[in-house]
Formats: sequence, C-alpha cells, structure tokens
Amino acid sequence: GKGSAVLESFARTLVERGTVSGLTTTAATVDAERSPCMLSYRSPFRMFWDVCLAFFLVYIATVMPFMLAYGSLILEDPQSMTSPDMMIGFAMDCFFMLDVVINFRTTYI
Repeated sequence: GKGSAVLESFARTLVERGTVSGLTTTAATVDAERSPCMLSYRSPFRMFWDVCLAFFLVYIATVMPFMLAYGSLILEDPQSMTSPDMMIGFAMDCFFMLDVVINFRTTYI
C-alpha cells in the first residue's frame, strides 16, 4: 500500500545519498578523509591501536588479580615509584587515557 511505497522511496533516497551503500562509502569515512584531526575506524593506525589495546587488556586481566592478592610478596619494593611494575602500570594508565582521546577523534559506522 501507501506505507510500503513511502518506505521504498525513503530507502532509495538513502542509497542514493550513500548512507546505506555498505562500508565502502559512509559519511563518517568521507568526513575523516576531509579532516586531518579525524581517524577513520579502518585506518592502519587505528587497527594497530586496537591490537595494542587488546594486548594490554589481556595483560591487565591476567596480572592485576595477582598484583592485588600478592603484590607485597611479588614486588621488590611496593612503595617505590621506580619499580618496573609501577612504571608499567603508569605507562598503561597513560595509554588508556590516550585511548579515550583517540576514541573521541575516531569515526564510527
């Protein structure tokens, strides 16, 4: 009926504008190519970043329970800010803070 004709017309308009034509041409990709401050979700840097993020999350998920339970037994000097474990933790904290900023500058599908 009339409702299906309206929906068909709406779908045709979306496809003509390129918003539903698949992952090859999305509005977000076009905007990312125009702006030097935006990252495409498909860029090699973003893919590398996501792999590093996954690695760090697995590291934290496996190491953190042991550090919380046995930290004073594992660490040489738990109060020292220069111990390797504290430095790794600080570097990961900085990485995750930077990840928030990068996520704000990344396009979406």
